[in-house]
Amino acid sequence: MNKPTSETPVSDSAAKPLQERCADFMKRIEVLITIVDRGKGDKIVQALRESKVTYNLSSVGYGASGLALVDMLGLTSTEKDIIISVVPEERAHEILNILLYKFDLDKPDKGIAFTVPISGVSGPIALKYISGVQNHILKP
Repeated sequence: MNKPTSETPVSDSAAKPLQERCADFMKRIEVLITIVDRGKGDKIVQALRESKVTYNLSSVGYGASGLALVDMLGLTSTEKDIIISVVPEERAHEILNILLYKFDLDKPDKGIAFTVPISGVSGPIALKYISGVQNHILKP
């Protein structure tokens, strides 16, 4: 294998430091948090996978019913499924609408879904893992 020389052309992507190459992508991902009644989380994850959302973490959550905020959000049952996903910023609204209409999240006692921007990740491997980015984006 030949070593690169000063005459070997270097692509723009390879010339940029890894942090810069990831920075553009990082501006475009958000964490999607969905909270629904216990037992409905698998259906949410299925819908997210059908929408090409590749990172979904599902967990059981317990809450205290009777709190004013919990009641206002329509989260009356104390046992919930919590799904944490990573979605591209440009698709966040579309994915929220899919969940809204498919699972009636606009109605009381059905659950809630919202996104939070991600401003940083601990490293390129973690970024690649949670975002489903192809290897060529992170390779020099």
